[in-house]
Amino acid sequence: MALASPFTGSAIEALPVPARWLRDVAPGTAGVPTPDGAGGYRVDIGQRRFQYGLLGLRRAG
Repeated sequence: MALASPFTGSAIEALPVPARWLRDVAPGTAGVPTPDGAGGYRVDIGQRRFQYGLLGLRRAG
């Protein structure tokens, strides 16, 4: 599943993530996006989980 803009539905090729959010994740680890049912995505990168949607990218707790 490809990541898409929550505004336009267009595919997103890359999503910048602050390096400080990726501690203990190997460089080059690909994110795995999963639709969250609310128009956004859950993105898993290594052992880290993020939410991406209308409010932008944020860490999932």
